[in-house]
Amino acid sequence: MIDLLGQIGFTGNFDMSRDSKGRVTTPSPFVKVLKSRYASEEGALVISISLDRGIAVLPVSEWLRRMEKLESLSDLDESSRTLRTLMAAYSFQSAIDANNRIRLPAQLLELCRIGKEVAVIGKISHFEVWDRAVWSDFSKRLDNISEAAQRALAH
Repeated sequence: MIDLLGQIGFTGNFDMSRDSKGRVTTPSPFVKVLKSRYASEEGALVISISLDRGIAVLPVSEWLRRMEKLESLSDLDESSRTLRTLMAAYSFQSAIDANNRIRLPAQLLELCRIGKEVAVIGKISHFEVWDRAVWSDFSKRLDNISEAAQRALAH
């Protein structure tokens, strides 16, 4: 079978544990994506909050793309200012280590209420780390995926 991970991006979900230093091993398919699709970034990452109360892990180029969009929002709009401020304030430079681990900032672990047992979730252009119980509850939305698709496509 042809290995297309570098082309399709971060997909799948993996149950993992974080260690006492806040490190989580990056699932091997995600390491392959980082090494192929984002090879020039040499494992450099930005770790930030996600909109779904998880921790987003983004290659630097993807984070820059997001920040460009945020910077284009009007300073006159309070929601835009709030989003831009919180995203910047809760974003941290990081890198994948020699053992393919990422260190999650304690500040984000606390803010997102992420325990020792985590789920690492692919989101195409990046991946997220969620508390495993929160992911389990979120996954139950699968029953409503058709309705969610209809609402999302209506926009």
